[in-house]
Amino acid sequence: QRRSAWSVPACSDFVAGNGPAELRRTAPAVERATKVPSNPSEPVTRRVFFNFPFRLGLNGIGNTGWQQANALVELGHDVVIATPRCEGVVRVVHTFETRRFAVIRRPRGLSGVERMLRAHGARAASLFRKLHRDAAFDVVHCWPRGSIKLLDAARDTGVPTFYDRPNTHVVHGFEVVHRENVRLGLADGPPPAMDDRQRREVAEYDASDFLLCPSEAVADSFRDRGYADDRLIRTRYGCDLETFQVD
Repeated sequence: QRRSAWSVPACSDFVAGNGPAELRRTAPAVERATKVPSNPSEPVTRRVFFNFPFRLGLNGIGNTGWQQANALVELGHDVVIATPRCEGVVRVVHTFETRRFAVIRRPRGLSGVERMLRAHGARAASLFRKLHRDAAFDVVHCWPRGSIKLLDAARDTGVPTFYDRPNTHVVHGFEVVHRENVRLGLADGPPPAMDDRQRREVAEYDASDFLLCPSEAVADSFRDRGYADDRLIRTRYGCDLETFQVD
């Protein structure tokens, strides 16, 4: 059965227990994170570590991450956020900005951006380990390109991980662009081999328990590369009705 038949409105609802029956992990931590209370009216509270490696609250994915974090808080979950900088007001006390007091300079080229992402990821993983010792987390929700060390830390502690995938598999995207370049006569031959950035991103996919896919196109790009269906969780993004209105 295709995953489009699922009804998984958002990551926050999945954390609350409305997820698939088949789970990649069988550890008690996963059972705690996805258990539905016997009384439907009983509030379900999870302790969530939310890692966003970019500036939270900016337009684009920054706003998407901001909405996700606030939705988790509104549902009553205990949320800890790790982000380089938070540009919006998040209704949560535990927000850690890994670059708020750093001297912010524009990164020079892609290598500079990657160094910033790796630095944030290392700080987020260290923060997770420290806070987890004091009060255990039930779930890790993370975004791409700055989460590999956090994913490793979560695996070491047995905390299930949900990896937000706002676009198709990174190799799929490059292959599509290469095909179009060949069609237009701008390139020839096979697609180039994966570079270091792509390999790091694929490593994050493989280190995650679940991949949050906002469309069937995204999910299919992972199925086509052998990812198991029970790891691909169909989610939906939304829109801010205070900003976008229909006449």
